[in-house]
Amino acid sequence: MSSLVDVCASEPAILSKSFSDLFNLMLKISQHKNFSDENVREIGFEVTCSFVERKKKFFEKDKHKTRQFIEELFKYALEMDEEITEEWAVPKGDSYFDEEVISEEKVASSFSFLDRLLETYNSNYILPHISEIVIKLLENTSDYRYKYVALTSISNMLDHVEEIKDVEKIIPVNNNLIT
Repeated sequence: MSSLVDVCASEPAILSKSFSDLFNLMLKISQHKNFSDENVREIGFEVTCSFVERKKKFFEKDKHKTRQFIEELFKYALEMDEEITEEWAVPKGDSYFDEEVISEEKVASSFSFLDRLLETYNSNYILPHISEIVIKLLENTSDYRYKYVALTSISNMLDHVEEIKDVEKIIPVNNNLIT
């Protein structure tokens, strides 16, 4: 599969005619949880991300696939550990800047792919998708992981906001959490 990543990165035109099938296959690979090597799932995300970084039109002309991919990244991030460890709850450093802020591998990986999408596409195309998902995550009050992923997403999104209207829907929801 890593060879497929190389093809997507160097010669994506070879796979252009089969993008829909490739996308569906990579999505299924990313969703499958029983691989002996967890990295296989990330390679599924990597293939899709590498392809659309070079061939932007495939996501630009298909908002449904864009949305589906972003939703899968969030689902993957939500697979973080349910248990709150003492180390996670009580950071050792004097400041969060001294430590790795996103210590959960799946969350960090998901946000890495989201950052790449935000760098590739105009933020007014990607941010509305992310904002809608974040609002849904914030509505879940029974599991801390949803709020953690949502608030961390907001923090990461702010680097890419060009127009406040792209994320204005989440501002009231976020303010309600703080007040």
